[in-house]
Amino acid sequence: MVNIPEMESDTARLSESELRAMLGLPESEEVEEAIANPSGQAIKRKELWPWIAVCLLVGLVFEFGLANRTPA
Repeated sequence: MVNIPEMESDTARLSESELRAMLGLPESEEVEEAIANPSGQAIKRKELWPWIAVCLLVGLVFEFGLANRTPA
């Protein structure tokens, strides 16, 4: 058995600055940009997963329709 520090199981809420200080993370420009631009317009343009999900959904609907055909 290993006794872990009590701080690891602390469930108290921390602010972002307290969390960064506790983990030793530096302030980054991306975080400042996200705070300055809460709408996230620049970030959403770079994400590809919604387009991939839509393509997979269209393919799934097409395959379902193709599989459920009945002979005439």
